[in-house]
Order: sequence, then C-alpha cells, then structure tokens
Amino acid sequence: MPNGLEDPYNRFLSYYGQYLDAKEANHPNKIWLLAIQCRSQLQKMADVSKEAETCQKIFEAFVGKEKAAQIYRELCDDSRSYPSS
Repeated sequence: MPNGLEDPYNRFLSYYGQYLDAKEANHPNKIWLLAIQCRSQLQKMADVSKEAETCQKIFEAFVGKEKAAQIYRELCDDSRSYPSS
C-alpha cells in the first residue's frame, strides 16, 4: 500500500504547510525551497501549463477565487526569488 505522502496532492499540502511556517518565521531560504517544492508537486498533478489552475482549484473552495490566485502568485514569486543571504 502506497504511503499517503507519495501522492502529489498530499505532498503539496505538506510542503505548503511547511512553506507557511517558514513565511511566518521569516526564513528566506526555506521559503524559497518550499515554494519550489510546492510548484513541483503542482506540476506532477497536471500538465505544467495548468499549474496555476491546479493550485487555484485546491484553494478556491476555502478562500475564494481571488485569494486562491494570490496564493499561486506568491508561490511563484517566492520560488523565483533566491535569497541573497
């Protein structure tokens, strides 16, 4: 029986929780790395070109369409901003 974390959806949620913790603790290296890991899991769930849609579908029911789009934009921004520490 496969481990639940092997599923890209569950792994995404795990990484996203860690990402939020890193943002709260203001750890730039962790934020960057976890944002990349989140995006990697989104790409495993669907075609790379549908990464934004996949992310938005996960969050829309909980936070609405606008906030779901904002979550994806923040993941993208954080995944592209390598910390200069």
